[in-house]
Amino acid sequence: MTHNLQRIGWLVMALLFAAGCAPPSRANAPSAGEDSTAVQKVILVQPAGEEEELKLKPVDPLTLEDLPGYKPLRAGAHFDRAVSPDGEKLALVAWPTSDFEEGVLRIIDLKEWKERTADFTLDGPVKGFVFASDGKTLYWLAPAEQDSPGLPEEFGLYRFGLNDRKPARIARFPRFFEPREMVILSGGNLAVYGATKDEGNKGGRAYTIDPMSGNIRSQVSLEEIKDETVLRGQGDSPVIESHTPAIAWDLRKEMLYIVGGEPERVIQVDLGQGEAVRNQAVRYRSPLWERIFHRLFPGAEAKWMTGTFRHAQLSPDGRRLFVTGRKDGVAEDSGGRTQKGEYSGLGVIDLETFEGRRLDLDAEMIQLSSDGRRMLLAGPWSGEGEAKGGLVMADAERIRVLGRLGSGVNFQPVGFSPDGRHAYVTTERTVKVLDWETRRFLTGRDGVELLIIEQRR
Repeated sequence: MTHNLQRIGWLVMALLFAAGCAPPSRANAPSAGEDSTAVQKVILVQPAGEEEELKLKPVDPLTLEDLPGYKPLRAGAHFDRAVSPDGEKLALVAWPTSDFEEGVLRIIDLKEWKERTADFTLDGPVKGFVFASDGKTLYWLAPAEQDSPGLPEEFGLYRFGLNDRKPARIARFPRFFEPREMVILSGGNLAVYGATKDEGNKGGRAYTIDPMSGNIRSQVSLEEIKDETVLRGQGDSPVIESHTPAIAWDLRKEMLYIVGGEPERVIQVDLGQGEAVRNQAVRYRSPLWERIFHRLFPGAEAKWMTGTFRHAQLSPDGRRLFVTGRKDGVAEDSGGRTQKGEYSGLGVIDLETFEGRRLDLDAEMIQLSSDGRRMLLAGPWSGEGEAKGGLVMADAERIRVLGRLGSGVNFQPVGFSPDGRHAYVTTERTVKVLDWETRRFLTGRDGVELLIIEQRR
């Protein structure tokens, strides 16, 4: 019985972590477009044919065919990953089953395609899995202790040197703080964003931490931020209320941007100084009726959603913030409940003036090319027929739509080639290469994910 409760606890926590169904925002790090010596390694993730097991193998960047001489490596039923700053090492925490038990840490040398397995296991999901600047140390966030149902009350920060035998916990966060993301800043400090679930002290929090001592260097409370997922109601069809702000990191300038609220606001946190330096509503130049589009679609029983979701990505030069948003609601009438989703279009915010423009389109996710000129957006993940999914190709400099394709299919943008000519996307069970100039898919292959890794030589 206790074992079952713990499994339920881990699964619920994983759901909370995944609220919003979007990948973390891409931090403003040096890109392949700024480094002519950068190359890419493209790794395909496929089912291994044994229960839920996945496998990794390098593929050709254009054809997605297997590269000769590489043996597939196992990656568990699901995994978290971190890439060293030079792109030469890939770290995986691979769990053999979906209950987050007995996760195995594997360090893969991408040049030699050899792996080394750590001699310990990890129970429960990890957050903020990152390499140190020198590529010799790993850090992650994980529950430090649990309450009776198995849900964590307290998170710890863990450090593992690649030559160590065991990880060491170097810091603990306050009770009820739930981390979302962790990054390494240009100065070497760790930065963590998350939210506190304490009823009397809710809101977002940002920490900077000395990675050697584990000492918290600064803490910024962001009470204006609504960041939570709660269950409302009882019975067979409760309502999940979720509010997820958009966050984006500028690692070089050591800044964190958080977008949330109605009307929309941007909070700029100086992580070096440990304070919020700006908190300002965005002044959009387009009228409300031009930038709000309503779409109704059937909901699924016991999965009724209300709340707000946003996703943001910072331009490579750190001057503009691209934001998508969705507001979920549930309408009730004599026929029962209807799930309603309202999209706020694509917002483009100038971070000097906090003025913005809107494109009237529905999108869930954003992916920018490394030079900041091209942008790929994924359409709504809910709906029926052509009302869902699809890709939008956009000029990120002139803020205009270039084309649309793939209506009715759910896509997730993964990345671009170094020259921006090709884009990589995934669907539920397929990976594809898109030619930006011809606006056609060059090739496709069975797979569940693509890892696009930049390597500098």
